[in-house]
Amino acid sequence: MPAVSAPRTATGRTGRRGVSGASPAGGYQFFGEVDSDGGSGELTVRLREQDGTVLFTRTLQPGRVGQ
Repeated sequence: MPAVSAPRTATGRTGRRGVSGASPAGGYQFFGEVDSDGGSGELTVRLREQDGTVLFTRTLQPGRVGQ
């Protein structure tokens, strides 16, 4: 079964995690990036912060369900 990974979530001033509606100006802007290798069929997925810092990377192999 696939695992769920959350390398970072927004934290409010009260210290609570998972603050909804947090402003990107507060550093809570993340985006994903996917690279595919045409030769091997691998997909490399990265989660990045707004400055481009990689928070999480996973490479998926073709034909393997539930990595």
